[in-house]
Amino acid sequence: MVGGEQVYLDFDVLMGSDGPGGYWARVVNAPAGEGSRVTFGRPFTEVELENFLLRIGRPRRVVRRLDAPELAAAKGFGARLYEAAFSGPVDATLLRSLEVARARGAGLRVRLRLSDAPQLAELPWELLYDRARNRFLCLSERTPVVRLLEVPDPVVPVAVAPPLRVLVVICAPSDYPGLAVEEEWSRLAGAVAPLVQAGLVELVRLPTGTLSGLRRSLRREVWHVLHFVGHGGFDPVSRDGVLLFEDEVGRGRRVSGQDLGMLVHGRDLRLVVLNACEGARADPADPFAGVAQSLLQQGVPAVVAMQFEITDAAAVVFAQELYEAVTDGCPIDAAVSAARQAVYLDGNQVEWATPVLHLRGDSGQLFTIHAAQPAHDDASTLNVGTGNRTLAGPPPLVVDQFGRADHTTIAAAIAAARPGDRIMVRPGFYQESLVIDKPVEVIGDGPVSAITVQARGSDVVRFTAPAGRVSNLTLRQAGGAVGRAVNITRGRLVLEGCDLSSHSGVCIAIHGGADPRIRGNRISNGKNAGVYVYGSGLGTVEDNDITGNTRAGVWIGSGGNPTVRGNRISNGKAVGVYVYVSGLGTIEDNDITGNVKSGIVILSGRNPTVRGNRINRNGGWGIRISLLGGGTVERNDLSANKLGALHIGIGSRSKVTQRDNTE
Repeated sequence: MVGGEQVYLDFDVLMGSDGPGGYWARVVNAPAGEGSRVTFGRPFTEVELENFLLRIGRPRRVVRRLDAPELAAAKGFGARLYEAAFSGPVDATLLRSLEVARARGAGLRVRLRLSDAPQLAELPWELLYDRARNRFLCLSERTPVVRLLEVPDPVVPVAVAPPLRVLVVICAPSDYPGLAVEEEWSRLAGAVAPLVQAGLVELVRLPTGTLSGLRRSLRREVWHVLHFVGHGGFDPVSRDGVLLFEDEVGRGRRVSGQDLGMLVHGRDLRLVVLNACEGARADPADPFAGVAQSLLQQGVPAVVAMQFEITDAAAVVFAQELYEAVTDGCPIDAAVSAARQAVYLDGNQVEWATPVLHLRGDSGQLFTIHAAQPAHDDASTLNVGTGNRTLAGPPPLVVDQFGRADHTTIAAAIAAARPGDRIMVRPGFYQESLVIDKPVEVIGDGPVSAITVQARGSDVVRFTAPAGRVSNLTLRQAGGAVGRAVNITRGRLVLEGCDLSSHSGVCIAIHGGADPRIRGNRISNGKNAGVYVYGSGLGTVEDNDITGNTRAGVWIGSGGNPTVRGNRISNGKAVGVYVYVSGLGTIEDNDITGNVKSGIVILSGRNPTVRGNRINRNGGWGIRISLLGGGTVERNDLSANKLGALHIGIGSRSKVTQRDNTE
């Protein structure tokens, strides 16, 4: 395999339960066809499992290399796993599938589907050992073993121009056993230093180990990988995995997998690495209970989590090889296999099995890596609202209204562009209506206020492509019978760092199943609403200034279900957020202030979640719910509103769950 050229065929083993202590396994998808069912009992008693983990765990705490007795124990343990679930027809189908894959020049990805038998998820399947052929499946890049959680939505690779951006969170709460923070950071930074020096990886440490700090960083910048170092475990009361973050004074704050999943939902993260003891553990009764599983459920394509404690030496070798393989363009399953090999060949005979790779979807290709272009005048580094972004790929198409570049209009550049191209717009006033019908980027090359695109009687931007980006532009809808500043009809548009207004209708419309990312914009003076989500529209609307709009800052209408997070929704001429006629959504961590009427209004049988907002100094109620509206209202600051904190109409009182609000 060279770079990202490794191709895999899938070998899916579904496991289920026949009752207490009885299990079965069956090949449900393989190059050689499906196989018959194999039945087996639990391979180990609880005592045997605990003794094995103690046997290989105790030496790891004091030495860096495990000797032959530990390797023999791992082989014996892995053989019992293999002979239980991979015996008979499963083994025969595996051998035939390996032959088919070899003939096609492909590897064979062994995908374990454990959702129907979550009691088996606590076993270290990464140790699967074929005694007859004297090999661990996981130690070959040709046969990676992954744990597949079947959740909806395909994984779409993200195009990345090096560096790969890795955000490191190191948490060492003062009231828990000590963690040498600076040593942990130094080890990790040293491990990837050659990749940083080569411009392949950018490693950034979060200044604090707080959840609020992580939330702000995720909101303000684009990260490809989140790497957590700290304490982790399993909470038997909530039956969920937890990570220990720090609170504002440095004490421990337990963050559940569900809460962390909510935080990363809708982000551009493609990989999370959890270097935490028990970070991969799942509740035997719930396949989504562990931290890793919750992150997958919330949309992260891949999670690498340590199922045991891991020594410093093994963690360093694993991280260096993992990130190097990813920046080479390898699929994540091939990258993890390469990192396992590196740990093993470094003299560590067991810890290569400590990482667990959890995947969602059919592909392990998380990124498509493009070689960075040499710097040149037009597009080496561009300011696109939230910070500098190094761009890659072919030279961009440049638009200059004075004829000093490739095109004088943006529409002409879009027509000439190929999928994946970037269009750089120099300062000027562009009177045109744009239709973006292919995956391209349209980026302002200069101050936002100096680059204006204006249309009258139509949309300024109509987006109909599967993906794309529009950033660093002033978008003015100047009136007329119809028209929006941006009309998103499908796909995932990233709209960031823009200044938008509309004198005809709404500033931004999201519908038709579109799932955009709207962040870091100023959205103001919409004749109707600032952001209107309806007709199966989704999306994440975050970290925007939404101000001075006529009917609502954010309007969630029939079929709309967005996440509205971390915005400043202020000085509206009516309400801050309006949820009406089959609208849903999550409205969290916003500042909703100074609106003429109520901060949030929920009407007509709807059921959104309103959580952790600061809703103050509005001219009506903090939140008004009536006409059979409903929802969950929790942990909001509803103080200092003119008519009061929360009004619930008679028909809505049985439909509202409220708790822990400040009035």
